[in-house]
Amino acid sequence: MSDHERAAISNGIWICRTCHGHIDKDQALFSVELLLLWKKTHEEQNLAELGSAGDRLRMLVVDKELEAFGHLPAFIREIIKDKPDYWEYILSCELLDHYIAPTVRRGRDLELGRITKTRILLQPERFNQWMRSKPAEFLQVGRALSGLIEDLQNSWGPSGTPGDVNEIDHVCRLYGETAKHLLTIAEDATFTAVPEGFEDASKALSEGAFFTLRLLPDLPRFLRSMFAEGKPSGEYKFSLVLDLPEGWADSFSAAIERGQEALAARDYVW
Repeated sequence: MSDHERAAISNGIWICRTCHGHIDKDQALFSVELLLLWKKTHEEQNLAELGSAGDRLRMLVVDKELEAFGHLPAFIREIIKDKPDYWEYILSCELLDHYIAPTVRRGRDLELGRITKTRILLQPERFNQWMRSKPAEFLQVGRALSGLIEDLQNSWGPSGTPGDVNEIDHVCRLYGETAKHLLTIAEDATFTAVPEGFEDASKALSEGAFFTLRLLPDLPRFLRSMFAEGKPSGEYKFSLVLDLPEGWADSFSAAIERGQEALAARDYVW
């Protein structure tokens, strides 16, 4: 959570300027969960003591809207409830992080060899089709991500028009699904026992998936950078270049050829 997002929570609590300064600076003592509970108690007391019938009715409507987002962390639901300035972008940052962070973390652990799993033996007669189908999955992921970035921008709505909360959540969730697809490719390549001679091809597949997976946090990182120096202004342009490592295609093809030669040397015919 950025300082801007944290301040948006503490600003909803009626306290003096000095206390605001302490709260905003000491994140260890004043956790996000504590601030949210404090703010909720504050709002409920104000509503009970000062609120009108209309205020209470509006709160019921807001609470009803939040029921659909019960699976999300409290601070994300707070953004949906309060809708602060630039809430569409702030919400997108947090949702993208929420949906992709666990997958990116697991990918990093897998790449470092921290995850173990039973290896599946793939027979040579099935291997050729399995191995050659994987690069097409990278293209599929690339097309999906390109469309999702466009969909996310559309979900924010035209300038001066509120965004669509449900659509923002939907698009960010699908963005997270593409991350899971990349992780699946990496896990398949890592935990599939390929025929002798094809080890380099299998390794190239997992490296390609890890490389692309590491790019996905660039989108929420870019959105959050817009608020690094206060309120954003002007136009911002984001470009996510979804490409495999330089020379990957040639290395993969060469690894396939070496594997085929190894099989041929053992008198195996495709």
